[in-house]
Amino acid sequence: RLQAIRRLIATDLAAHLQALSGRDQRLYACLTGTDSLHTVRHLRFELFDLLCRRLGEGAAVVRLKEIDAWLAGRH
Repeated sequence: RLQAIRRLIATDLAAHLQALSGRDQRLYACLTGTDSLHTVRHLRFELFDLLCRRLGEGAAVVRLKEIDAWLAGRH
């Protein structure tokens, strides 16, 4: 499940890496490098905020629902 979440985040934000602020780059690195679902749960709001700013609110909501399904083990 964690691998799938990390892959989704990396895929969604790969085209935006150069434009990310230092803070957003650290968040991205933390989320794509974590070995813990707890970390993803803990940073869920920050991830949603980043996705909204980079992909738009509609796409971010869709992606967050998919990530939540992975976090809950429904995939």
